[in-house]
Amino acid sequence: MLVDFRFAWFGPSEVIQKDKIQSISGRRYKPGVQEVDDSLRDILPKGAKIIKDVPKKEMPKVEPSIRDFDGDRIDGDILTKQVEDAEAAALKVKQDRMAKARAAKGARKGNKTVE
Repeated sequence: MLVDFRFAWFGPSEVIQKDKIQSISGRRYKPGVQEVDDSLRDILPKGAKIIKDVPKKEMPKVEPSIRDFDGDRIDGDILTKQVEDAEAAALKVKQDRMAKARAAKGARKGNKTVE
């Protein structure tokens, strides 16, 4: 949600452990319009005005299928796709070589060897 602060405010936040001894918790909000988590609604200072409630966007729920849990099948599908792509590329190279051989000078006369 968007909140307009009249004065600077130090609000609570999650505890962050910097190292074995030091930990940090809290965040400083400067005067002006700031975005604030909805959980702080009840503890905002008196001088703060809520401008706009921003609804959080929910991720669409995708139902997992049996195929998602079959790792071997997924790996096999990927491998099959790679093999098909490699075979198509090899066929293209072969066709290009044959086209080049047909267009060569000696191939037009019926000679087996290209000069």
